[in-house]
Amino acid sequence: TVTAEEKEESLFKDKKKNKKWGIESLKNYVKTAKRFAAHFPKLKQRVYRFLAKVTCKHVTWKTEFGTGDAAITAQLAGLIWTIKSFCIGWIQAKVNWKGEKRLEVTPHFQVKGYRMFVSCIVTFTLWHAITTLLLLVISYKKIEKRFKPASSGERYFHS
Repeated sequence: TVTAEEKEESLFKDKKKNKKWGIESLKNYVKTAKRFAAHFPKLKQRVYRFLAKVTCKHVTWKTEFGTGDAAITAQLAGLIWTIKSFCIGWIQAKVNWKGEKRLEVTPHFQVKGYRMFVSCIVTFTLWHAITTLLLLVISYKKIEKRFKPASSGERYFHS
């Protein structure tokens, strides 16, 4: 068993928590992962089917940032461009595009800070949104039936 101390700071008061990690907590994480994995294929299929009915008419994604160090800022600018291009490319493959895409990355080499602005206009029918949501809930309920309570009150996965 490993004990870790976690410190939380908030505006009102600071807290310290001791968390214990051991074999039981690892088993619980594995059980949770199995449950999530059981839901994932249907969830992905339903969401992709919905996204195929979405139309994107306009996207603006601006990022301004600086680290105070010019070399690191330049490297991060390239990384941010890569991430943005990947995200837009992935989304473009899933939804219908009928408008412009405007991406901007503005590095400030002498200043520390970060600011991001995203503006997006998408259209979809309410009917598709409602039916997708209902299908997600129904498939969730079906998959949850495969998890039956054990005698000790814990849940486990039945194939």
